[in-house]
Amino acid sequence: MNGDTNQNQPGTGGNNTPAQRNNGGSPTEPKVNVNGSWTHTNSEGDKITVETSGAWEVIKSDGEVIRVSASGAWTQTDHDGEVITVNADGSWSVSENGIVEDGEDRPETPTIPGKPNSSEAATPVTPAAPR
Repeated sequence: MNGDTNQNQPGTGGNNTPAQRNNGGSPTEPKVNVNGSWTHTNSEGDKITVETSGAWEVIKSDGEVIRVSASGAWTQTDHDGEVITVNADGSWSVSENGIVEDGEDRPETPTIPGKPNSSEAATPVTPAAPR
């Protein structure tokens, strides 16, 4: 898929890797880096990270993790081990503990994080809609 071999992980293509992320920002003010990437922890304790490519990740306070790649492909991992995977073309699967579950309802597309009011801030990519 467009040469992106790590499509479900933010930080591909040399953009702001996890080791380069800072823990700046606050519940009221996101931390926008010079390269346009940004982080924010909201009032619910959810940590939002957006890379320069627009790929993004939300780590929710309840343990749920949503990762959206620059291609729009995404994964959502619940604290109980259920993983929803949606490819850039909209094809999708649901698995739990590595076993694909049949008969699942179409997953809901994650909500895009709100962009900080800064012209330098990267715009989060729109997640692919499951089809």
